[in-house]
Amino acid sequence: MSTPLRRLALRNIRIVASLYLLLLIVATHWPKLRVNVGDSEIDKLMHFFGFGFVVFALYLSRWITSWWLLLLVGAAFAWVDEITQSTLTYGRTYSFADVAAGWLGVLV
Repeated sequence: MSTPLRRLALRNIRIVASLYLLLLIVATHWPKLRVNVGDSEIDKLMHFFGFGFVVFALYLSRWITSWWLLLLVGAAFAWVDEITQSTLTYGRTYSFADVAAGWLGVLV
C-alpha cells in the first residue's frame, strides 16, 4: 500500500542517494586528492564508511531489494571505483587495501 506521503519520502531518499553516489564518485576521482591527516588508517576508514553507506543508500532507496545483489553491487562498485580512479584519473593510484576496506564496509 503506497500512500502519497510514502512515495514522496521514497523520491526524496532516491534524490539524496543519487547525490551521495555522485559526490562519492567525484571525490574518489578528483585528481591528486590527498587526505593529509597523518594516518593512513583514516583513508581506510573513509573507504569503509563511504562504500558501506553506498549499500545503505541503495537499500533505503529500494533500487535494489535483494540482499545478495545489494552486496554484489556494493562490492563491485568499490572495486570498479578503485580501478577507474587509477586508470582514468591523473595522480591517483590503485590500492587493494582500499578495495578491501570498501568490501568490509559493504559487508557490515
